[in-house]
Amino acid sequence: MNILQITSSIKEKNSHSTRLAGLIIDKLKGNTKATVITRNLRETALPHFSEIHLKAFANHQETDTVEKEKIIQLSDELIQEILDANVIVIGISMYNLTIPTMLKSWIDFIARIGKTFRYSPEGSVGLIENKKVYLAIATGDIYTVENQLHNDFTGNLMRAQLAFFGITDVEEFRVEGLAIPGIKETVFDRVVESLEEKFRLPENV
Repeated sequence: MNILQITSSIKEKNSHSTRLAGLIIDKLKGNTKATVITRNLRETALPHFSEIHLKAFANHQETDTVEKEKIIQLSDELIQEILDANVIVIGISMYNLTIPTMLKSWIDFIARIGKTFRYSPEGSVGLIENKKVYLAIATGDIYTVENQLHNDFTGNLMRAQLAFFGITDVEEFRVEGLAIPGIKETVFDRVVESLEEKFRLPENV
């Protein structure tokens, strides 16, 4: 099994989303032989998407050839990492109600017409198939309660974006309330229980 880990926390150490992603990967690996490739978006930051990148993707003649090749090469590399993976684990730390900007840049660089999606008379069609994605989301507040659902632009946003690429088999695990005294102390205990339940082997295996 090939696992692609996307790390998008701005923290070098003590990132809750990275820790959660690691727990998910440990469960996925179990006793099987697995290869884990990590794309750390903090260590290898992608440029913010701009007009020059859009023109390079469109093969615009005004774009410098060398610059265009660099942009396409980077995009191809990111897309190939996805295509080579069976499972993708994306660590997402919520900042100001949404995903990190570096994760948005990753999305922008893999959104390529003819590569990851295409347009049809019926609308856009995703071109990436047979991928399983786990979202490892960390938030300071609790956003899975009814009066906070409208403020959560992490899980739903990522599900919509992944579906745009054709990836619809998506599950999420969350550590929530990390800034709330009395709750933050036990959030990882609870998520570990959820992971144990999710990845528990049948008794007859």
